[in-house]
Amino acid sequence: MKIYYYIYYKLLKFTKWSPSIFPSDFNAVVLLNGLEIAFIASICFFIEVYNKKIMSDSIFSLELIIPSVFIVILNATIFSNKNKELVNYIKSFDLWPKQKNIRGTIGVVILVICIILLCIISGDLSGKYNSLNNR
Repeated sequence: MKIYYYIYYKLLKFTKWSPSIFPSDFNAVVLLNGLEIAFIASICFFIEVYNKKIMSDSIFSLELIIPSVFIVILNATIFSNKNKELVNYIKSFDLWPKQKNIRGTIGVVILVICIILLCIISGDLSGKYNSLNNR
């Protein structure tokens, strides 16, 4: 759970730099939701290609909607302002040495890049598979 909080912490720090009309904690949760939903979608696309069958013609299929709703509700609960454990973790992460925080930032950036690449590759494979089967 500490790693999950750290990813949120880094996204929170990133969103404090970016201009937005929404609070940075809201933006961090939205980013985290997006990353998790992209990861789930890429897994669904890989399963679709591996099983050689089209799961659904739409990204709004139940295979994606149900886990996405679950993720959004779970993150809204975990990362609410009332979560004392989260507040304590954020305070402890602020006290980490600079070198340790830099390594953590690099790890989170690599994770985000990997999720984005995974989503692009799986979507491309799924698209190619679907176009071949629709001929």
